[in-house]
Amino acid sequence: MKKVKWLAFLLACSLLAAGCSGGQAGADSQAAESTAAQTEAGESGGSETAAVPELPADPEAKSQALAGMLVEGDFAGVAAVFSPELQESLNAESLQAGWEQTVASAGAFEEYYGTEQENGGALCHSLLRYQEQDIRVSFTYNDTGLLEGIWISTYNIPDELTANETLQEVAITIPFTSNGEEYQLDGVLTLPVGVEKPPVAILIQGSGQSDYNETLSGNRPFQDLAWGLAERGIASIRYNKRYYQFPGQAPANLTISDEVLEDAATAIALAGELDSVNGEAIFLIGHSLGGMLAPEIARENPAVRGLVSLAGSPRHLADILYDQNEDVLNRMDSLSEEQKAASLESLRQMVESAKAAADPESSQMLLDVPQSYWASLNAMDTAEAARELTIPMLFLQGTADFQVKMETDFAAWQQVLEGHSNAQFQSYEGLNHLFMPTNGKMDASEYETPGQVDSRVIGDIAAFIQGNAET
Repeated sequence: MKKVKWLAFLLACSLLAAGCSGGQAGADSQAAESTAAQTEAGESGGSETAAVPELPADPEAKSQALAGMLVEGDFAGVAAVFSPELQESLNAESLQAGWEQTVASAGAFEEYYGTEQENGGALCHSLLRYQEQDIRVSFTYNDTGLLEGIWISTYNIPDELTANETLQEVAITIPFTSNGEEYQLDGVLTLPVGVEKPPVAILIQGSGQSDYNETLSGNRPFQDLAWGLAERGIASIRYNKRYYQFPGQAPANLTISDEVLEDAATAIALAGELDSVNGEAIFLIGHSLGGMLAPEIARENPAVRGLVSLAGSPRHLADILYDQNEDVLNRMDSLSEEQKAASLESLRQMVESAKAAADPESSQMLLDVPQSYWASLNAMDTAEAARELTIPMLFLQGTADFQVKMETDFAAWQQVLEGHSNAQFQSYEGLNHLFMPTNGKMDASEYETPGQVDSRVIGDIAAFIQGNAET
């Protein structure tokens, strides 16, 4: 089956102004930086003529050798082991361009960390530690051992799991099936020490591809949440997004179920089976896109006791994308008013097409994702899902969030749920999209500033969960 290159796009990047050249965006907030060069389908053309290198037959050893060649700049050597199919879409020059784009801000190379295998070695992930930003190179091989796919992306080599006097972290897996193959997403169950059968929260990330900490420029909002909740007697489950851990597995007719809904449902089911938590007190905490989808996830999974939406919105995804691009264009002094107007008109037409998409099988790209993705979103009504729910809901928003806004998105939730006594709303002065203190610039530099999720936010979430866990 044809795969689609996943491009992070929502609540994250500016397609018109920042390029949004795709890949493993975390916390759906890579407004000004391209965090991956997904080079599976680069510029057309044959590879440079180069002698075929002698490589080990073992996939892990072969992947380590190829990763080393990339570090050393031997792009022609890597291209020499491309399969004929890969040669049609990628050459040594475009491989080099993708590599250099990805490692440009990674700093100095430090060490080869290791290689992880999937599907008996048909898919291998080589992890490279750099001074500023780790890099992952994923290789797929055909039956003859030639490369049939290569993905280069920034990555976050996970730290050792934590155990102390207040919490214990346990490795878990979230299973899923893609193209007939079984996979396991890495995740973490965080348990409060000394609490028997605590309530448990499922953490749902935003758009783009991120690890289970929702890591962004050194900030780890989901780790902050998990640890802070554990200190207050609440367990949590967080896990890698599917196409962060398994690049290249997205189908051509990608849907929101592939990206978010199926894995969330599996995590909810897992929570209900664990002996270490209260399976009757399962809560959702969704951030950004996850906050938008939380009502739909809860509606589809009756085991959910309550939900928290962090910087979510009931508005259409495409409308939010339009607003974000409009904001960026308005800040671009290099463009004339006529150029800005033309760009926005072009985007408006694409947005309207996205909102009208109805074919769940269409792989035609629109706003950097298949039309099937838009069709799957159009089949949902976030506002109606929220109105139908009778479970407790808590909606939180930072006033300094420049991506999801108080006056449009937070206000939209309040309007949708006016008169619904099961819905609570809370805003926080001076907090940004990550619910960390703003640096005052209201742009992508917000996420480069080290910070932690504000303790008030964690405290309010914990009080909400504890207050509704036994009802």
